[in-house]
Amino acid sequence: MQPKKMSVEFDLIRLGTKHENNNTLKPVHGVSNGTIIAFGNNLRNTDFINFGNELVSFLSKDQKLNSILGTKFRRRFPTVWCTMGHYTTDFRITIELEKLFNQYKNLDSTHFRIPCSELELGSSHYKDLRDWKRIDRFSIEHETV
Repeated sequence: MQPKKMSVEFDLIRLGTKHENNNTLKPVHGVSNGTIIAFGNNLRNTDFINFGNELVSFLSKDQKLNSILGTKFRRRFPTVWCTMGHYTTDFRITIELEKLFNQYKNLDSTHFRIPCSELELGSSHYKDLRDWKRIDRFSIEHETV
């Protein structure tokens, strides 16, 4: 793959969701798990989405990585998301907290564009990556435009 400059734009910042008995089908109303997540639109981040799809395809064909990742390894959602931070305890989502996070709907992309310079491959059993284990790390070289 030829290295290229790539930017990611986030559209929304929101609180993570607490789930009943770690069951992602049963969110607990009004309670956050402490994670703050940024989401990006897949139309605006086409290069990143395409790169992610190609990377998953490439990794799934590698026998060594396939034995680590398992046969169910795939790219499930065509979106860009990033864990921005994590509180150490769960907390209730109050009206004040909702007002604070509602300010970050419809983000100005000039403030939330980040170049991708590194990829980290890892595994986690949870969406908030609380048990993240790194498998490998890759650098992405940038060419100037």
